[in-house]
Amino acid sequence: MGLFDKAKDAVINHQDKIKDAVNSHEDQIDQAVDKIGDKIDSVTGDKFSGQIDAAQKAVKDRTGNL
Repeated sequence: MGLFDKAKDAVINHQDKIKDAVNSHEDQIDQAVDKIGDKIDSVTGDKFSGQIDAAQKAVKDRTGNL
């Protein structure tokens, strides 16, 4: 069994705990997503701003809804 398989099994075995943690820390996750997106925009000179914003929105739409 490879490393990826072990990681996948760990996620599957702890799925409910992971969902609860993500749902209960929605605000912190959303803030981190904003900071990461802002940093990427800064490093790339806003060249990929539209794609970064779309990715941020997709992640934020998922947090709290697992």
